Amino acid sequence: MPVYNQDPNYLREALLSILNQTYTNFHSVIVIDGADQPTRNVIYELIKNDPELES
Repeated sequence: MPVYNQDPNYLREALLSILNQTYTNFHSVIVIDGADQPTRNVIYELIKNDPELES
């Protein structure tokens, strides 16, 4: 998922949608392509709270 200055609310919803799937055998890659700090904060917040995610 390429990420560049998305609305933080929509980005959070999109990422949570991926994380809350019932199918758990998947890999997802987030590419932060020069995103601003609010966008990065959403991503880092979700990574920090989920032990299966890594940066």
